[in-house]
Amino acid sequence: MVNHIRAGQQLGNYRLVQRLGAGGFAEVYLGEHRYLKRQVAIKVLLVSLAGDDKESERFLSEAQTMAALKHPHIIGCLDFGIEYTIPYIVMDYASGGTLRDLHPEGDLVPLETVVAYVEQIADALQYAHDQGVIHLDVKPENMLMGEGGDILLSDFGLARFTRSVSKRVTSLIGTISYMAPEYIQRRPQATSDQYSLAMVAYEWLTGVRPFDGDDERIVAGQQLQTLPPSLRDFVPTLPAAVDEVIRASLAKKPEERYPRIGEFARALSLAADSGVDEEFDLVPVPPETLYSQGLQAKGQGKLEQAKQLLEELKFRAPAFRADVVQAQLEQIDEALQPQLLARYRDQAEAANREGQWDQEIDAWNNFLQAGPPPLDASEARARLRLAREHQRNAHLYQDAAHMIADNNTHGAKELLLQLYAKDTYYGDPLGLGKKIKVKVPPTYQQEQARRRKEEARQDRQDEAEARAADRRDFIEEAYGEQLGKPWLVWISWFVFLWSVGATIGALTQSWLWALVALVVSAAGSWGLGYRKALVAVPLAIGISLPLFRQAVGLWPDLGCSDRSGGLGCGVFPQASLRQAQRESSCLRLQRHLSGLFLASSASTETGGVPLRCPFGLDCSGRRNHELRILVGRGVPRIVDWPGLRL
Repeated sequence: MVNHIRAGQQLGNYRLVQRLGAGGFAEVYLGEHRYLKRQVAIKVLLVSLAGDDKESERFLSEAQTMAALKHPHIIGCLDFGIEYTIPYIVMDYASGGTLRDLHPEGDLVPLETVVAYVEQIADALQYAHDQGVIHLDVKPENMLMGEGGDILLSDFGLARFTRSVSKRVTSLIGTISYMAPEYIQRRPQATSDQYSLAMVAYEWLTGVRPFDGDDERIVAGQQLQTLPPSLRDFVPTLPAAVDEVIRASLAKKPEERYPRIGEFARALSLAADSGVDEEFDLVPVPPETLYSQGLQAKGQGKLEQAKQLLEELKFRAPAFRADVVQAQLEQIDEALQPQLLARYRDQAEAANREGQWDQEIDAWNNFLQAGPPPLDASEARARLRLAREHQRNAHLYQDAAHMIADNNTHGAKELLLQLYAKDTYYGDPLGLGKKIKVKVPPTYQQEQARRRKEEARQDRQDEAEARAADRRDFIEEAYGEQLGKPWLVWISWFVFLWSVGATIGALTQSWLWALVALVVSAAGSWGLGYRKALVAVPLAIGISLPLFRQAVGLWPDLGCSDRSGGLGCGVFPQASLRQAQRESSCLRLQRHLSGLFLASSASTETGGVPLRCPFGLDCSGRRNHELRILVGRGVPRIVDWPGLRL
């Protein structure tokens, strides 16, 4: 049902004086308050709420939201109500008329004026968007001239209100020539107002609307599919940057416009002030570019920049790869959490040292919002309670500082003592205690540092005792009670290493290989552990001693042979020395050296090898007979034995 309203009718405390204008879904009347005699503008919606309590409540709720909008560039909402099932809204009366009256269709508006209009209207719309209100009918007819030349935007949300309160309204509410494509598709959003405002600016600068006609279906199709022509096609003198900014706000996809309408107004202002006929980088970044830049920043480790880019992408294009973007943001938040926690903690500690309790409270709140681990969160809440207590008692400390400045040390001392009695951990940010000889209790940080230091000392002591106990247990388990003594352990260790080195050295007759064997056996037994190494000690000794005895028997290399029942020592050719090493007479020489009878040798054969005098014999004398003996130590050394004296 459509309401039939006429001048002279009374709605609530207001009398309708005359009709000022009419639109597709409302009529505007000049009204007067019944008692205050104040002139107002009354907008009467051309729908009826008869018998629909639910819709009436919805309208009243929406009207309350609109009445809560308080902004210098929004027409004030004074009252609203429902009279005879007729919904109406009472607003301030702007006697300057509308911008459509000031700039009729076809007029060209100077660029500076357009920028001023857009800045004021965008400011109002941005405020409304922040409050969750969308206008949905931005056009010159809804822009009023207030006192002092200010622009006042009216009819906030009325198009949305009308659609909500009447299911019988099947056509779109608004002006199709300024309507955003997503609004035509029944999916309006905040950027729809940006599109409409850009359409108004396009009309002011060129004198034409890019999409216009009598057939709304054709205009709606153009809004959905056709790109608007360049403004410079109509006004070649316009800066290219202005053309780019306006056409960017007329993008068909909402995510390709500016994220906020305030950014559109700022970009237009910068483009107009440039005065340079070239393209500026003032247009919004496409979602694909934001996505790639965000991933690139993440790959480079610039996590905060990546988060900013992806959050802007999520705000501008919620449907653009929503799952992937959300997963990337969660990964970035997880990686950034330690850095954020450390930053907020540092901020809180710095504020605490300076006595800036408000800043410390904010820092700890941010710390808790960042999702710290349970233990850190518990500590942060405790610090937050202390900071709030410090904030309540800060006046005592400040008064004490003023008293010290006035040389009232006695009063300052009493205040500080009173403060520390109430707030032990307050501290002394300004060093007042030193000036008036007041002992300042340790702060919470100092107390915690002392406690951590004591705990660390106790932990070190406990660890040392635990290591000593482990060593005792290990020795007792590995070596038993008899082998538990350190001296026996080290003796066994020495015997083991000596046996290995001696065996290898005897077999190879090389000190180098003996040293290598010692190092390898020491490293290997160390890696196996004392217990395994010492288990092998008896076996190693049992094997190495026989080998060692046999090897020692091979060391003296004597050119000896048993001739005519006696022991004759002569000179052998070089080739026969190895054979002589295996003769048993050499061993008999060692055992019966004191009763040794040396037979003479007629002459020295060619190829004999002179040897050093062995076994401590006095060889200083010289005889006609020569004894040549080979003595080996490691690698055998063959030297001369010029004589023998027993």
